[in-house]
Amino acid sequence: MKIYLSERYMQYEDRKQVLGLMPTSEERTELLRNYVRDLESDILQITGSQTEYSDLTRKVSPSKIREVSYMLMFRCWALNAMFYNHCLDNEIKRFATINEHLYNTTQHMYERTNMAKDFLQTMATHEKDSDVWIESKLQFWCDDIADVLKLEYDEYYGSDFANMIILLSTIDRNYYHREEIDQIYPQAEIIDGKIVVKDDIINLLDDGRSWSEGYLRHEKLSHLTICHAVHDICDHKSYSIPDLLRMNSFEVSVDIKIQSFHDICKN
Repeated sequence: MKIYLSERYMQYEDRKQVLGLMPTSEERTELLRNYVRDLESDILQITGSQTEYSDLTRKVSPSKIREVSYMLMFRCWALNAMFYNHCLDNEIKRFATINEHLYNTTQHMYERTNMAKDFLQTMATHEKDSDVWIESKLQFWCDDIADVLKLEYDEYYGSDFANMIILLSTIDRNYYHREEIDQIYPQAEIIDGKIVVKDDIINLLDDGRSWSEGYLRHEKLSHLTICHAVHDICDHKSYSIPDLLRMNSFEVSVDIKIQSFHDICKN
């Protein structure tokens, strides 16, 4: 039986359909909170706690990881639904802070990549050099409970944020290889012994228009220009908006890659 038709999946899908049809009320909020707690309990029964080192690649099979991934998507939906109705001033302030931080961090990545481009074009080449490129990445850094913030309204959501955010980060990095929030791969050529980077390195995704899609399209967020990095985290991955608000550390890496081949025997 395919994983997305498993009995557990169908039970959570049925509960989601019922919750989705309910009007906003304290009863619905409590049912959403219980839904999140039940999901996380089932998830941790499969994966174990993530607040201590746990090698998922040895402990959990790929089929079980896929099942966990579906449950994490249900969790994301429920937390976003709770945020949509909760959305306190402190949450809006925190959202604005992290949105600005991620925009500035993205700009920093582009600035450093342009500096790497300038440096690369001054480098001497070797006759065996075949390919040259720059590899720049922005990603969420999370390998410890300290990387997940505790906020004053954690109890409202009923989530074990530290365990779940570490788990989401681990699955994205080790299974789906989609940990990058943004990335740049400017290609270079070796022409007459000189390295030339032809690509323009410009952040075209943050052009002044807001990436307010899905649950990010909220009237209390309408005064903000939501950056692409926030959109990627909340719309392309299984992090909810409440998860985003608890993220603290982000890594920018800019690497220059030079490839050459060294054969033992020549054909």
